[in-house]
Amino acid sequence: MDKVRVGLIGGGFVSNLHAEAFEEVAEAELVAACAVEQKQADEFARKWKIPFATADYRKILDRKDVDAVVIGVPNHLHHEIVVAAAKAGKHVVLEKPLAHTYADGQEMVNACKKKVKFGYAETICFSPKYVRAKRLVEEGAIGKLYMAKQGEKHSGPHADWVWDTARSGGGAVMDLACHGIAFCRWFLGNPKITSVYSHMATQVHGARTQGEDEAVTVVEFEGGAVGMVESSWNRPGGMDDCIEVFGDKGQTYADMLMGNALPTYSEGGFG
Repeated sequence: MDKVRVGLIGGGFVSNLHAEAFEEVAEAELVAACAVEQKQADEFARKWKIPFATADYRKILDRKDVDAVVIGVPNHLHHEIVVAAAKAGKHVVLEKPLAHTYADGQEMVNACKKKVKFGYAETICFSPKYVRAKRLVEEGAIGKLYMAKQGEKHSGPHADWVWDTARSGGGAVMDLACHGIAFCRWFLGNPKITSVYSHMATQVHGARTQGEDEAVTVVEFEGGAVGMVESSWNRPGGMDDCIEVFGDKGQTYADMLMGNALPTYSEGGFG
């Protein structure tokens, strides 16, 4: 099988995570890297042994030896780069959140549908502990689901641009709740959403951002199930990522970052 030749667009925190991950993917090869400045691009390429570096993403899209791009840039640039990549015939993996607006997101999806694959890089639907929790549910352990809860809380974003709503598109909901909403939809079987309510507040970081740093979002689904997502940039001392899932025959809990247990109560048994 020929290797998929990949260009990384973005030279910051998340692109380093992608580069590290690609070292474990034998079927892929990093061939090009782009960062906002040439010096940063050169340093990134040296670090990860990538042969070509540039400060202009268009030079990556012009290369015949690039099959796909992984885009890890500030959110306000997603739309422009994804549409350009699709036109250039490059498959796309994009960091969250998809776009600032529904219209931009739909245009990006439509551009890619014509001739390339478009992967949205959601994470927690692939986390082994959460995948195991979903398997418990599929085995009938907790009966009919009626509520899924997810919380992601830490001390705030790594990059300064995320605090700037003009570039990020929002606060903790755009940054974190996108994961939780995706989790609830996935865990509940992707039913249609019938309503969304989010209580947003800026409790701690008002001097740094116009976005909310604390939010609780409630999503109602067709069929009656409810998703509840807690998002916070106000938890110093580490990161908290947990789920709670409730059915009419039991419940299960998981803490992604602590231990390997799934405390579960099941009236019917499982496995």
